[in-house]
Amino acid sequence: MTDRDFNIELAGEVFNIKPLYDCAFDFCRDYITDKAADEEIVIRQEDIEYERETGEENAFDIPEDYPDYYLELLAIYRKIAAFMPERDVLLIHGSALSADGNGILFLADSGVGKSTHAAIWQKTFGDRIVMINDDKPLIKIKNDGVFIYGTPWSGKYGINTNVSAPLKVMCEIKRSGTDETFVEDTDSAESWRILMQQTFKSESEDRMARTLELLDKLQEKVTVKRLVCALNDKAAEKAYEGLKEFI
Repeated sequence: MTDRDFNIELAGEVFNIKPLYDCAFDFCRDYITDKAADEEIVIRQEDIEYERETGEENAFDIPEDYPDYYLELLAIYRKIAAFMPERDVLLIHGSALSADGNGILFLADSGVGKSTHAAIWQKTFGDRIVMINDDKPLIKIKNDGVFIYGTPWSGKYGINTNVSAPLKVMCEIKRSGTDETFVEDTDSAESWRILMQQTFKSESEDRMARTLELLDKLQEKVTVKRLVCALNDKAAEKAYEGLKEFI
């Protein structure tokens, strides 16, 4: 290890991080571990330049004037996310929380309101809710179930907790044209579209093939619903009523 090296644990996997900038340590502080690393993540200047050039690809949204130390954080997570399918783990863009210890994942394109809806759950149910990750959680598919994990990569507000929960339901959020909030069923084709749209895609053919296999398993094991949401004070109560049989 060099002076900047450190190990972090994400979704039960341990990575040795070799960054160029000191801020990576502070960013990952809550996930640092003394456990031995399973994989090494080495950042070079070309990795940072790649982040600057790729912009919005693969679930990352990068303004052109962002500094190198910030782009390095994205480069670290891109390398971790690309590796994770080998360990039955997926990065899915969404807002994850636990309600009474059970995981819920809200999925939507940026700006639709998934973070706002998650915040309404916190306001409505208080200590019953733990925010796991507000942007890029990890999902691990095991023989005994599917689990969702916090990571430090959690959107512009940095809302995350180093916890995990059994994932019980995933909801695509759609804006309601009225004051009503309600839950709709999705068929298998719709469920696949929702998950595929929000999942990190590796540039490696082998890892992408594994990602598709894992998405099939995820769809089999975890219910996918559509949440038509008004984003008002009653939204969480109405959503909970529609989802409580799963959580």
